[in-house]
Amino acid sequence: MATSLGLPSSHASFIAIAAMIAERLPLDAGTAAAIRRFTKDHHEDPAAARIAVRAAAAGLDPEGPEAERLFAAVGDSHDESSADGTSEGAGAGSDGSGTAGHESAEQQLADQNGTSEQGTRDAHHPDEIERLRALLEQAFRSALGDAGMATIEAPGDDGQGWACAPFAIPISGIAYHGFIRIWYDVMKKHAGPVIVDVRSDDGRRVFEIGRRGDTRSLRYFSDDLAENSAFSEYFDRYGHVQTANLSDGDECELDIIGAIDEDV
Repeated sequence: MATSLGLPSSHASFIAIAAMIAERLPLDAGTAAAIRRFTKDHHEDPAAARIAVRAAAAGLDPEGPEAERLFAAVGDSHDESSADGTSEGAGAGSDGSGTAGHESAEQQLADQNGTSEQGTRDAHHPDEIERLRALLEQAFRSALGDAGMATIEAPGDDGQGWACAPFAIPISGIAYHGFIRIWYDVMKKHAGPVIVDVRSDDGRRVFEIGRRGDTRSLRYFSDDLAENSAFSEYFDRYGHVQTANLSDGDECELDIIGAIDEDV
């Protein structure tokens, strides 16, 4: 498939194609090449491929300023020094806040509640689960309420697309940040899978909540085998559970093509 689109057989090509399939975007050679370039320019970060595809689906330039701004808010997992020699850490936006010119969701909610200290307590406590829910909800409200960033959330002609929101949340003293995506259908007023791409100093994980028929589906992607095993053991009671490494997760949509070939 990569060859047919004029792309080299490489990881950047594979995650670009996988992202296009996930967005149900036509596999156009020119668009695929632009998405691959954006991905390569951002250290082959899978989030870059997802964002470039989302921009293309919204009718925007996949290498344009809207895609750059959303990626800056998500945070490049490869920290770099800026031209003036200052360091721009993971999750830094245009003002270093982690949300491209806006306060982080955690800070906004902290201002409302008068404190941010409780956000570092044990996330397994019921109060902290509710706080986490509120923080993630606020991250979406912030992204969708931003006129500039909201342009990239627009659905395709069929009324379907991914709503995207960056987040920056401290839990148990760890500064987590990343990218939430929710598939939605405007016509049917339906929301589909929720995918959370989580980054911190100790690496990256991807968590997906969806459905397989009447059964809840949980998928967890990490390069820590012990962590994957523990996830499967703990969440097995909640539905169909799948774990795999990050590369498999980032390219999992390519399996759809294999299944079609097998059926033929």
